[in-house]
Amino acid sequence: MSRLSGWFPQSFDGRGISPEEVWSHSQVATALLKSPEASLETVQELASILDRPFGPGVAVEANGTKYGWLSHPGDSSTLAVPALWTSLSLTLALRKGAFPTAEARQQVLQRLSYTQEALALYHPERTQGWNMFPNQEQPSQHNPYATMLALMALLELHRANLPWRGSVEQRDALLESSFQWLVAEFEEKGDPPGWQAGSESLSSISDGLTLQIFGRLLDAEAEAGLRIPPSILDAIPRHLARCAERTIEFPVTGGEFKALITNHKGQHYVARESINFLWHPWAIDCAARWLRRVETGSAPPEQRVAVQRALGHLVIDLGEDEFNEATAAWIFVAAENLCGLSAILPPDSKE
Repeated sequence: MSRLSGWFPQSFDGRGISPEEVWSHSQVATALLKSPEASLETVQELASILDRPFGPGVAVEANGTKYGWLSHPGDSSTLAVPALWTSLSLTLALRKGAFPTAEARQQVLQRLSYTQEALALYHPERTQGWNMFPNQEQPSQHNPYATMLALMALLELHRANLPWRGSVEQRDALLESSFQWLVAEFEEKGDPPGWQAGSESLSSISDGLTLQIFGRLLDAEAEAGLRIPPSILDAIPRHLARCAERTIEFPVTGGEFKALITNHKGQHYVARESINFLWHPWAIDCAARWLRRVETGSAPPEQRVAVQRALGHLVIDLGEDEFNEATAAWIFVAAENLCGLSAILPPDSKE
């Protein structure tokens, strides 16, 4: 983190077009705050830089509408993703008691409310899923990655006992509808079964995105009591077992997204965004959550052994290589690795 700016950089090696990117900054803050090993001192230090996305001229507003944040500095359009990571970082800081005074907590609650108002633009009324871009010509063109992140953010609000735009009931309704949209988009006949990243994606089923969504559905079941269909429950351990044979060179899948939009400047055009979906950290996250789910013996022993073997392989056998890769270039890789490892809870954890 730059001591001059208080922003997390985009990379460890100086890559990136600007040090002031909300997407990277909030994603790294979320990962650090999510760690069950983060001390109160660390949490409070992180809380001191959560205001950066709310500095003068950083958030985008036009004609009385809050749009959130640009996908990257200099881009033409905002995206849901930076706002979702910002919501996650603020919620985690509030839940972990990062603000020692009532005044400081109230200020952060106001920023969370601002973020939620901006995010409402990416969830069209009377729909279940979430959109990547603002003011899409086809509001029903929902995005699985945005919906997965929204489910993650709503689960953190639920865990923190915080509302969505002043309403706990609306939070829970959005949580369930996001869950159900993802369930409905699951391609049971895929090879392997899972989720497509988008109509412009380079492959049919996205391995990394599928592992991320598996983890969020497991979290929604544990946190909010939502029921995962048998077709998805059957697919999870099979997918994880295959991870035990992977090397660190196993390919990362990409998602290519586009939609016809009207941006905050009134410009009408086809917006595009590319995202890489890492598999290694989210396989760890998914395996740890699945193993907690079956601690009571609700899975065949051979399945538990296979997933335990996969988790050991991912953490121990591939750990050093993954660490070297995660700390070599783009900082989001390190952030996602920390998120994945945070699902492995210490024995005394209250998570």
